[in-house]
This record gives sequence, structure tokens and C-alpha cells, in this order.
Amino acid sequence: MRQLVPTLACALALSLAAPAGAQYWSTVANQAGVGLNGILTAPADPVMSVVQPPKQMIDAPGGRFLGLFTGTLLSGYRIGMGVFDILLAPLPSLMMS
Repeated sequence: MRQLVPTLACALALSLAAPAGAQYWSTVANQAGVGLNGILTAPADPVMSVVQPPKQMIDAPGGRFLGLFTGTLLSGYRIGMGVFDILLAPLPSLMMS
């Protein structure tokens, strides 16, 4: 048991110092940044949906209200996905081939 802690510490230090470790932290930072961007820009969705409603809602009755409703739903979705992106960023991602 006394040898386990130094072995794990050495393995962690080697993984962080290796280029793969740098790539891992770069990926984590990128994924967390995407999540933070989603959270910070989400409040603009309801406003932009009222100012410029989607083409499908311009001629609909209550187009601006529908724009506000869909913008609010989109904002909630983006905040939720941003939180999940930040929480799951440290998990290693699988390489797609």
C-alpha cells in the first residue's frame, strides 16, 4: 500500500507531462469553453427571436410571442447543454475513426 501512492503520483505526473496529457487538457479546456459560451450567450436567444423571428413564424398569428416562446425554450436548452458540457469535459472522449 505504501508503494501504491507514489506509483500513482508518478503515473499522474508522467501522463500530464506527456504530449497526450497536454492534448487531454487542451480538449478539456475546449469542451468547457464551448459549454461556457453556450451559457453566456443563451440569454440573447429570446431577445433575438422577438427582434427577428424565424421565417416560419413571421406570418403566423402571434409571431413575436411565438418567437419569444421558442427563444426561451432554446435558451433553456443551451444553458442545460452548457452545464452538461462543463460537467462532462473532464471525461475522456472516444476517438472517432
